[in-house]
Amino acid sequence: MKTLWVSPSVWIAALVVSASGHTLPSADAASYNDKRSTESQQVSVFRGEYGRTPQQVADVGGLMSKGYARNFDVPLTPAERGWGSSLTEHISGRNKAVSLFVSTTYDPVIAMKFASGGETAEFYIYEAALDDKAIDVEKSIRKFERSYAATQKEVAFVKGIPNEQIRGHYVMRPGDYDPTTHLGIDEFKHRFADRWVPNPQFNQRYLSTKSARTQSQFDKLYKGPTTAQQEAFAKSYAAQLGKKDVQTPQSAAKALESFFKKASPSEKLLESSRPNKSRLPKMKPVDGSKVRTKPGKGPAEVGPRPGPHVPGTPEVRPKPKPVDLAPAKPKDVALAKNAEMVAAAERLSEKEFASASRRYGLKAIVEGRWNTDLSVVRSKALGRGKLSLSSPKLLPKGSKLKAGMGALGAAGIGLWIHGMVEAFTTETSDWDKAAAVTAIIPFVGCGTNLIAQAEKADANTALVAVDTGLCVLGDALLLGGVTAPLGVVVHLSRFLVQFFEPPPDLPTYQEIHAMRDKPWQAFLEEHLNKHLVSEEWRKKLEAAVAIESLGIWSKAADRVGLLEAAKATVLQTPDLSESRGEAQKAIEQVRNGAKAEILRRQRRYLLSLPQTLHEGFAKWLAATADTYNADFVRKIKSDDMVERYPSYSKVVAWMFSRQRVYAASHERMATAAWLLEGDPPPMPSLFTLAYFVGVSAGVDDPPPPRINPKGGPGFAKFTPAEPGDWKCAVDPDVIDPMLYLEEKTGRKRHLVLVRHTVAVVRLLLGHIKEFQLPAEGEGLSNVQEFQMLIAMYIGNTFADWKEIHRHKVGYIHKDFEKDMIGLMQRLYNIPRAEAGQLVRTAGEHA
Repeated sequence: MKTLWVSPSVWIAALVVSASGHTLPSADAASYNDKRSTESQQVSVFRGEYGRTPQQVADVGGLMSKGYARNFDVPLTPAERGWGSSLTEHISGRNKAVSLFVSTTYDPVIAMKFASGGETAEFYIYEAALDDKAIDVEKSIRKFERSYAATQKEVAFVKGIPNEQIRGHYVMRPGDYDPTTHLGIDEFKHRFADRWVPNPQFNQRYLSTKSARTQSQFDKLYKGPTTAQQEAFAKSYAAQLGKKDVQTPQSAAKALESFFKKASPSEKLLESSRPNKSRLPKMKPVDGSKVRTKPGKGPAEVGPRPGPHVPGTPEVRPKPKPVDLAPAKPKDVALAKNAEMVAAAERLSEKEFASASRRYGLKAIVEGRWNTDLSVVRSKALGRGKLSLSSPKLLPKGSKLKAGMGALGAAGIGLWIHGMVEAFTTETSDWDKAAAVTAIIPFVGCGTNLIAQAEKADANTALVAVDTGLCVLGDALLLGGVTAPLGVVVHLSRFLVQFFEPPPDLPTYQEIHAMRDKPWQAFLEEHLNKHLVSEEWRKKLEAAVAIESLGIWSKAADRVGLLEAAKATVLQTPDLSESRGEAQKAIEQVRNGAKAEILRRQRRYLLSLPQTLHEGFAKWLAATADTYNADFVRKIKSDDMVERYPSYSKVVAWMFSRQRVYAASHERMATAAWLLEGDPPPMPSLFTLAYFVGVSAGVDDPPPPRINPKGGPGFAKFTPAEPGDWKCAVDPDVIDPMLYLEEKTGRKRHLVLVRHTVAVVRLLLGHIKEFQLPAEGEGLSNVQEFQMLIAMYIGNTFADWKEIHRHKVGYIHKDFEKDMIGLMQRLYNIPRAEAGQLVRTAGEHA
C-alpha cells in the first residue's frame, strides 16, 4: 500500500509541541492534585479489565504486559522489542501488541470507564501497590504525546504487576459506571466497599513505595517501525530535533533494560519460561456466610449473608449452577435432529438479521452509506461465525448437551428456551467498535484532509494543523482505540492576537476581557463547531452507533434463529405444544430485549460523548489557550498599548511627567493583565457540545425540502424531516427528553420539561450562564444529564437547518428566536395555547 506523502512543514505545524512545556493547570487538574495529596496517601493505582477473570489474571502471573506475554509464544524481534520499549508509543496505543508497559491510573473512575466499555456482564477494577518500576506518565511525558498523557492520570509499570503486588479487586457491573459522576478515591472505595475482594497473596512490602517516579528519559520521539502515519511524521519531524529527543529501536530497548535493572535488579525484563500457574487461595468466609467449595475450582464461592456486609472483607457473589438440559441418559442418543435444527437456525438467523436491519433503518446505512451488504458487515466487521453443532451459541453459557435436542423432555426444553433469553441479555460483545467501524466505512482519513487543505493557496499552516488535530482527536474520542494527536499548535496564538483591535478610548476591564475572548470564540466557532457538523465526523458518529446496533441485532438474530428452528423441528411433537408457545414468547422477549438494549446503549453513549469531547478538547486546547492568553497579556501591558491612552491632551501633556500622563492607562492595563492571567479563555461549553452531538445524530444527508407554506405562526418556513425519512442510525426515542422524563419519574410532566427547556435555550443563546440553570431535580436524580439531553434534542430537531448554516452563530431557527411559545410547540408538539401557559408558568418559577 502506498503511503501518502505529507510535507515536513505541514507535519511539524500540525503536531509540534510547545517548547516550554509550562502551562497553567486546569481547575480539574488542580482539584485532582489536591485530592492526591490527601486521599489514601496515593499508595495505590487502579486498572480496569473485562473479558478475563481474576483467576485467569493469576494464572499468567498477574497483570503482565502484552509484549512480555507474547514473547513466550513468538519471541520478540529486536525491532519489536525496541518498539515495545517506547513509552510514548505505548501511551498512544500504537505498540499495543508488543508493549512492555502496563497502564494503570490514579483515578478509579477512569479505570471504570475503560473496563465498562467492554459491555460484559461483569468487569473488574484491580488495585495495585506502587514500586520502583512504576512511572508517572503525566510528569514524565512533557513533550511527546503530552495531550493524551494529561487526560488519563496514568502510571505505567514496566513488564507488569505480579500477583503479590495486587492488593485486590472490585467486582463491578456495567451500571456502576456513570460518566457524569466524579468520585474521589475514598468515595469510590466507600461506595463499592461491598464489591471488594482482597488478594491473600498481597505482599505488604509494596506499601513502602508512596508514589510513582518521574522518568523524563522516556520522553522521546520514537523513530523506528511503527504505524505508517507515525513513521511519516517521525521521519520529517525528527530532523528538527536533537539526538537526545529521538529514540531508535536499539536505544529504546537499551534505555528500558537499563531502567528495569535498576528498578528491579532481581528480575529479568523478558523471561524464557512461563511462570507457574497461581491458584488463588480459598477465601475465609465472612461471619454469617455460607461457603460452597469445589476442589480444584479456584476460590470459594461466598453465599448470601444474613447480616450487613463489613467493608474491606471479601465478597464473591455466587455463580449460578450449571444447568444440565437433560437427565442422564446413554451418550449414544441420536443428534440428527440437532443438525437439522442448526442448519435451519443459520438460515433463519440471516433472515431475522436482514429483517431487523431493514426495519430499523440499518440496512439503508449499510448499503447506501457504506456501499456494502449486511453479510459482509456481519462477518467482517462483527466477526460473526456461522452456527454449528459445536457453536457455543447453541446452548446457554454453562449448560451441557448430554443428548440430542429431540430427546429432551418438556422440562429440559423449558430450561433451554429460558436460557436462550438469559444468554442474550448477559453475553458480551466480542468485537471492537473502532476496528469494526474502520474495517467497513470508506471515509476519507484526516491525513488526506490535511493535504487537501494545505495545498490551498491561502492556507494558514497553523489553522490547517488545528483542523487536522481536531479530526484525529475527534476520531479518538468518538470511536475509542484510535491514536490521538501528539500536541496542539501553540503558534496559533500569534495568529489570533493579530485580530486584537484597541478601541479609541481607554477600555474598561469588561471591554478588554471581551477583546481577548472575541477572536478565541470566533476560532472555536470556525474550527471546532465546523468540525462537529462536518459530513466526515457525522458519518463516523453514525457508524459508531450503527455498528453497535448491528452487533446487538446479530446476536439477537442467532437466538431467534435457534428458537424458530426448534419450533419447526424438535418441538413438533404433541407433548411439546406448550413449549412451542414458550419459544414464541422467548422470541418476542429477545426482540424486545434487543431494542431496549440498543436504546440504553445509544443513550448512554450519546450522553457520555459531550463530556468525553469536553474533557478531550479542553486538554488538547489548553496549551494554545494559555499561550494565547499570555501573548494577549503582554500585548496590553506593552508601552505601545499604554501610550495610546494619555490622561491629558497633547496641549498640556508636556507639562507633566510621563508616569503621570499614562498613570491611569498603566494601572488599567496592569489590573486587567493580572485578572486575565487567572482567567484563561473559556473552553468549549459542555452544552454546546451536547447540542452539536444532537446535530450530528440527527442531520439528514442530503436535507429534504423544508418549505411548508401552510405552517402555523412562528414556523411557516421550516418543517423538519419526519422520523420515517431519517437515514440516521440513532433512534429518535434515544434523545427525546419527554420520554426520558417519563422513564425516570414515572409520569409526563410538561411543566418540568418546558421549564428546563426554556433555561437551556436561554443558555445556548447566551442570555444566562451555566450556573443559572435550574438545579432542582423534581424527581430526577441527575438534572445535568436531563439538561444535556434537552440541548442534544434541540440540536437534533434543528439538525438540517444547522447543517445548512454550518458553524455560523445560532442554535435555533431564526423564526423561533423571539417566539419561545412557538419553539415549545415545535419541539414537543404541544398545542400553542397550552405551550403559552406552560412558558408563562415556567417563567414565574424561574
